Amino acid sequence: MGIELLKANWGVLVQAIIAIFGVIIMYWIYHKVKSEKKVKEEEEFKADVRERLAKLEKATDMLTTLYPQLKSLEKLENFEKLTEEDIRRIVSEVLKATNITPEAIDVRIEEKIEKKYSDFDKGIASIVAQRLNEIDERFKKPIGNASDYLILGNVEYAEGNYLKAIERYEKALKLKPDYAEAWYNKGVTLGKLGQYNEALEAFNKAIEIKPDFAEGWCNKGVALGELGRYDEALKSFDKAIDIEPKFAETWYNKATIYLLKGDKENALGDLSKAIELDAKYKEEAEKDKDFKNLWDDEDFKKILS
Repeated sequence: MGIELLKANWGVLVQAIIAIFGVIIMYWIYHKVKSEKKVKEEEEFKADVRERLAKLEKATDMLTTLYPQLKSLEKLENFEKLTEEDIRRIVSEVLKATNITPEAIDVRIEEKIEKKYSDFDKGIASIVAQRLNEIDERFKKPIGNASDYLILGNVEYAEGNYLKAIERYEKALKLKPDYAEAWYNKGVTLGKLGQYNEALEAFNKAIEIKPDFAEGWCNKGVALGELGRYDEALKSFDKAIDIEPKFAETWYNKATIYLLKGDKENALGDLSKAIELDAKYKEEAEKDKDFKNLWDDEDFKKILS
């Protein structure tokens, strides 16, 4: 009976077997094509990556040719294998290749300080600062040269990162306690943060090291003025003027102190001198709230006319 049933349904069975094999073949073909497609996509992806890397390598070679300091930066990647002297040499080498120099902040051009450094130079300094922080943490002490930290502090100051700037200046001072420029720059930055007592201490240190430092005396006067110590502030401004009579900023600051003391005559006399040395103080006085009580004063108007 079973054989007869099999004979009767042979055709159906054959068709079923063919159908099953067909499905198997189609499934194999589908996965083979999919696999080949995937392999092709992967090869194309790898080729694209290789091409991009080649372009990047070419661009990097061009950059390191134009800017050798980038090549030097690579040496700091494995700083654990370098001596402290090697690290200092490399950091200084990189920073010297930029247009940034270790210097006292010039309050006379402060409004233009953000334009003083190029984006590239600031970028290099930022990379150096980040790497140097890692190195300092590893060695548990400042490893760079004092002048390098002064440079990095000035860049942070220019970017408005005052707390970071102070950190850099303090590292410079840890290495070189008699670094007048670092004390001065720290004082200017503390003033930006409204920490006038601390700023005054920093300016005193700077002046103690470099007594003929006109900007130090001027900024000391500003700090004293903010602390309400007007007579001391005037003496400090006078000292700055003795050193550098054409320092317009000092004359202007001195005028504001006289105003706070209620001395209109001396205030207008010093304001006139400041404007004579630098015309920008005419516009400054027109907006400065310290001169608000004189905005309608005829003598004040004559000086600005």
